[in-house]
Amino acid sequence: MVYHRKTFFDAIRPLFGKLRTDQVAGMSTMLDVWEARYSHFDTAILAYCLATSFHETGRAMRPVREAFAANDASAISRLDAAFAMGQMPYVKQPYWRPDANGRAWFGRGHVQLTHEANYRKAAGFLGQPLDSRPELALYPEISARVLFSGCIDGWFTPHRLSDFINGQKCDFCNARKVVNPGDKRTYKLIEEYACSFNDAL
Repeated sequence: MVYHRKTFFDAIRPLFGKLRTDQVAGMSTMLDVWEARYSHFDTAILAYCLATSFHETGRAMRPVREAFAANDASAISRLDAAFAMGQMPYVKQPYWRPDANGRAWFGRGHVQLTHEANYRKAAGFLGQPLDSRPELALYPEISARVLFSGCIDGWFTPHRLSDFINGQKCDFCNARKVVNPGDKRTYKLIEEYACSFNDAL
């Protein structure tokens, strides 16, 4: 299915308030990737992925570094500071610090890809050298594929979007379990975003 861009952007503009050029460009890339590789899936799945990006990127609709840092050094510094202040109690080992080869495995993308093992998993699925060049997760087309394939195929948690969105149901609320099942405060919020994107599509 090919989506009419002007109709889509006109319909989704109220969610953003005002659409910036970079937001339009980010969503255009996501729609291009979807239409080229994932268009056999239900539009509601695309809507939920767009809602996830809307939430995870702070409405930027483009790949971002963890902590919304402008560069790698800043991301590492911000994560070190948060860890030192006890703001990351779920983290046992600082996964963001550069390894012996200088590669840092902090979060990047439309949905945060973290830890070397997850970069290796994504590399295997996508056929992209994310395991040797983690910065590729910031490339818009690659990041869109990580988001779509990760949510559809269940890379991030034991859940996949078809558990919640299929021919029998469309449960945008519990679909958050495919990315962050413990973050229950966001379930309803992202459901509202997904409904807006679904209506616009």
